[in-house]
Amino acid sequence: MPKINCKKIRTLRLNSIKEDGTLLLTNDLAKEVDLCYEAVSRMENDYTYNPGVLTLLKVSEYFKVTIDSLVIKE
Repeated sequence: MPKINCKKIRTLRLNSIKEDGTLLLTNDLAKEVDLCYEAVSRMENDYTYNPGVLTLLKVSEYFKVTIDSLVIKE
């Protein structure tokens, strides 16, 4: 069963800079992809969290990566 790649999502966010030159915070990402703060936080920290495909799609489109890159296959 695939698991979410928390480290990858966190790294993508931490390596992102907003237009004003500041780092992209968890709350900023949540607003950008129209998710609640808690959902984004869990994707970054909870390896047992199982977000839906539409949630992963929002994040993957924002960072211009594939959904496949956001999960770990076991």
